[in-house]
Amino acid sequence: MAAAQGAELMFLLDIDHMVVDVHNNYEVLIEASETPAELHQRFNETEQDASLALLEEAYADVDKKTRRLRLQTYRASRETIFRHLKHVIERNQDGEQTSWLSNADHYKHIRTLFQNDRVRIMDGDLTGADTMTSIGVATTKLEVPVRVLYLSNAEEYYKYTKQYVANVAGLPGDAKSVALRTIYNKEWEHADTLWNYQVQPLANYQEFLSGGAVRSRNSMFRAAEKQKVLERTTDVSGVSRIGVAE
Repeated sequence: MAAAQGAELMFLLDIDHMVVDVHNNYEVLIEASETPAELHQRFNETEQDASLALLEEAYADVDKKTRRLRLQTYRASRETIFRHLKHVIERNQDGEQTSWLSNADHYKHIRTLFQNDRVRIMDGDLTGADTMTSIGVATTKLEVPVRVLYLSNAEEYYKYTKQYVANVAGLPGDAKSVALRTIYNKEWEHADTLWNYQVQPLANYQEFLSGGAVRSRNSMFRAAEKQKVLERTTDVSGVSRIGVAE
């Protein structure tokens, strides 16, 4: 998504420490790989020692515990990522190469972001008081609007607390800014075997949150349906929308 939108800055946030370690390892290995095929091979068993050497060199100035955990994460996730990247490289939509690894321009864009230190890898909680707040402060100071807030299906696991409402309110946006989420529920039309993909203007999301009446994703859906601004089906199979003006 970052490549498709032409993102100038990317924040990768996760509460799972292992995912954060994977992202840090990606940074090193992406910068060292000119092509998607080369990156893929960094996770091949035959290239494990060479990849570990790259990571050890990159983490030379990192504290021993962090370095050890990141190297352990590479070893533990290597085979799974190798298989996964094979599918991503092969991915296409009606014959058009669309993924960040199947499309050479997309890969170049992502690699350039990493090379220019335009990716921030963050260990944190969407509902916490620090990480999201720091993103809002940084993007406001940089005068860079947050164009995409990608939530995946994380909202299934938390309520809209006061802190979360403040976190989302603190993200500077503009007329093009959207919140994107995935929904896994048999009552929703799926674009694939798992997910419905939903688009919502960021301002609309912030408005729902600021009212104080919705305390969860599902209660927001009910409120949006009552206001007749929820489109469960659109002209694109498996895509739904909230608050999108015609």
